[in-house]
Amino acid sequence: MKSAIKHAQPQEAMDHNEAVLMQAAEKYVLGELSPALREEYEEHFFACVACALDVKAAAAFVDNACDVLQQRSVNTPE
Repeated sequence: MKSAIKHAQPQEAMDHNEAVLMQAAEKYVLGELSPALREEYEEHFFACVACALDVKAAAAFVDNACDVLQQRSVNTPE
């Protein structure tokens, strides 16, 4: 008897060029990758220093932008 459950095929990590072309670091930080692409990218950037640095830089940019926008909203008269 065959099982009706289909087993998911393991995803291969994306390659570096693919990650750069799709701006995966930025999309990863912004939460814009699908779950499958997120998993593929994580497998890649945990082993890729350049992509790990891109994620770190993108996260720092987002954090700083949020801080600046929050400060502006606090300092803006109504």
